[in-house]
Amino acid sequence: MNLFSMLQQLKFSRQLLAAIVTTPLLLAFGGVMYFNNKEHVNPVVLNTLLCVVVVATVVFAFYYVRQLSLRIVHIKNSVADLAEGKLNPLPVEGSDEVAAIAVSLNQLTAQLKHTAEFTRKIGTGDLHALFQPASESDLIGHSLLKMKDDLVAIKAEDQKRIWATESLAHFANVLQSNTNLKSLSDEIIKN
Repeated sequence: MNLFSMLQQLKFSRQLLAAIVTTPLLLAFGGVMYFNNKEHVNPVVLNTLLCVVVVATVVFAFYYVRQLSLRIVHIKNSVADLAEGKLNPLPVEGSDEVAAIAVSLNQLTAQLKHTAEFTRKIGTGDLHALFQPASESDLIGHSLLKMKDDLVAIKAEDQKRIWATESLAHFANVLQSNTNLKSLSDEIIKN
């Protein structure tokens, strides 16, 4: 993606750049046209002034585009890091569309950190860990909550099976240890 296509995607920045470039040029051309009709103004001075304005405008536009492209490269690198699992926040500079993208990426990074912490807790057996999905459409968040609920249900079923198995084993032990019917009956009633 080249610089021009990046600028096309940034509507506000593109409009600002157009205003930065065209306003001084229009003023300079208008001034040249106005003063060319005056007899006491030297055309060389006017042409020199026009060249200075054009050069200054191009230099300023280059600086603006350079700063904008550096911010976009930072965002691109941050997205690449995010794709690799690196959850580093991105510094937010300015208040334009690029800054809005940085804010959204930082929110995504924070949500991914929250999700990772929740899965770590679940992995250690903490089935009471709290988690709030990012939104109603958060597929991963709702899937994790379903997984947690399923694990809680499985754990409850396991506890019932363990209780039944231990009780059955204890009952079998009582039956094997008593040969007398009276002592067997007394032992069963106690347990």
